[in-house]
Amino acid sequence: STLFPYRRSSDLVRGDREPDIAAWAELIAQMRSRFNARIVYLCGCRKYDPPVRKRLQDATGLDLTGEDEDLAALKASIGKADLLISDRYHGAVFATQMGTAFLPLAATTHKTDGFVADLGYTTAVLPILSSEGIVSVLAAADALLASRENTSMELRAKAQHLRSRLLDDYHSVIQSLSAASNGSRTSLE
Repeated sequence: STLFPYRRSSDLVRGDREPDIAAWAELIAQMRSRFNARIVYLCGCRKYDPPVRKRLQDATGLDLTGEDEDLAALKASIGKADLLISDRYHGAVFATQMGTAFLPLAATTHKTDGFVADLGYTTAVLPILSSEGIVSVLAAADALLASRENTSMELRAKAQHLRSRLLDDYHSVIQSLSAASNGSRTSLE
């Protein structure tokens, strides 16, 4: 990556609920100080995220802002990061696909918790970011960055396994639906 020798940390912060901008700004300052990190804000939602990105840019002077990216560009940006900190389910999914260590933060639904548990990921979902939680986030970031290469290999292997399972599941469903449309009895009946 052209961003090295600096570590690159990317953030996906929900814009559809009020984020604690002061806590995020403090976390960004600590990440810069502690890890010499360059911070990229990635927009996952064109409707809600640009105002959050603007507020974080004003508060922290983000190093880079991922402009409104298409899915391929968003995943490529995640793949270039050393660490993704996100309170978004799809951030966790895309980081897994790209083999990027991620620090999952609680969201408004159970999806991220379920994905992390099913994945057997080494880092538990942390609470929604607040100033009280910054120390925990930094400790988790320390651990993930220290084991980044191993975590990346494990995530890539898990992503491959999940892709295989998904293809097998779709294949079985398509066969059952095809049999059902031909008048055969199936396990779906």
